Amino acid sequence: MDRTKVNIAKIFLEPYSRFHFGEYKIDHDLSLSDSSFFCHSDTLFSALINQCDRLNDDPDSFVEAFKEDEICISSVFYFFEKANCDPIYLLPKPVFIDKKVKISGAANKKQIQGVKFVSKAVWDKGFEYEKWNDIKSYVILQGNIVLTKEEYDQFGFNRNSALVKKNTRPKNQVRRPKKQARRKEDGIYYQTDVMVCSPAGVKAGIYFFYDVEDENTKRQFFNAVNVLCFSGLGGEQALLGRTPRKVPDFDQSLSFDSNKARLASISLFSPTDEAELAACTIYETSLRGGHKSGLSQNTDVVPMVMEGAEFTSSAKGCLVDLSLLPEKPIFRNGKVFLLPFESK
Repeated sequence: MDRTKVNIAKIFLEPYSRFHFGEYKIDHDLSLSDSSFFCHSDTLFSALINQCDRLNDDPDSFVEAFKEDEICISSVFYFFEKANCDPIYLLPKPVFIDKKVKISGAANKKQIQGVKFVSKAVWDKGFEYEKWNDIKSYVILQGNIVLTKEEYDQFGFNRNSALVKKNTRPKNQVRRPKKQARRKEDGIYYQTDVMVCSPAGVKAGIYFFYDVEDENTKRQFFNAVNVLCFSGLGGEQALLGRTPRKVPDFDQSLSFDSNKARLASISLFSPTDEAELAACTIYETSLRGGHKSGLSQNTDVVPMVMEGAEFTSSAKGCLVDLSLLPEKPIFRNGKVFLLPFESK
């Protein structure tokens, strides 16, 4: 079996760290009321560019490195570690399981369709989805994460254990002095955050895959991630997204069977042409962009292929400029990161 090693960047978190990863909403008043379960690759890209700019480290050349495929990054997922146990790395469930697979039993189908993440061990076993409800082989934790029974037992989890969950809380705007008129937007609103839990004895963190060729680009990348770790990731950074336990770890990798015939995306994807779109055979899309620009106007939006899409051949993708002003580009990262997989 030929194995391909893929580099990962790991950031350990303090217990119960919270993040807000906003999704595009037509009504911006609802933008805080929901959050993605994880940080998408375009959000990570923007955060890295911002850190390069903060460091005065030639952000334009860093953007150019992405354009020229000198660097590629995945979306951000979660990992969990415990003494004397193999780490658990979560990955997005491939879309084909919901789109193409016939699953017997309505209850079984509903439960499997509710899954969002699988562990790397489940990925390596070839997505035996018909066995996911067989407690002798697999466990569906908190309704949306599939672990092998061995992982479940080693970590000492129980049916009530939670690893990643959403919390929605009512919040109020800062109170204004009595002399200032109260505005409509000053009332109560609801904010949804993602909480990364840490069951007893378990260390949690976030990680993402990366591939960097050029040494100068690698230096920029490492510096940007180190600053990002402490400045924050995602929205509402005054309170969220910046609770690292220590500096990032760039010295680890995960291995995958390079002989597997199918490819799945672990990042967003925006095809460069029809041939690349044709290579993506099973997928779901989402609108990205639409946030306020410096002109207090909404940027354009672009449909992108979501994580978990299946590809019949390799693709690259592209950066998409959503700016309203040509001289001030606002790029969304549609460069795709692919991993091999097989389904039994």
